[in-house]
Amino acid sequence: PATPTPTPTLQNIDDPGIKPSRDGFFHIFTDNQDEKSLAKVRQVVPDAYLSKDKKAIYLGAFKTKEQVKKQMQFLQSKGITAKVE
Repeated sequence: PATPTPTPTLQNIDDPGIKPSRDGFFHIFTDNQDEKSLAKVRQVVPDAYLSKDKKAIYLGAFKTKEQVKKQMQFLQSKGITAKVE
């Protein structure tokens, strides 16, 4: 049976199973919890935007895991729990 891949977080970003998306980038996002979430996130990431289904807020796209790790640490320091896809 296939083992489910965990949603990449800061804690497991170094997992070799975590690969960039088809476009070659790692996309950082957070859950859109309520109508105020986007406004809060934009105080830290001014160009953040909602996914088409409005369930996620995209926070950036990066080429390397090192860039992702730095950005996720920064976001975490600002109180934003981010994930990678």
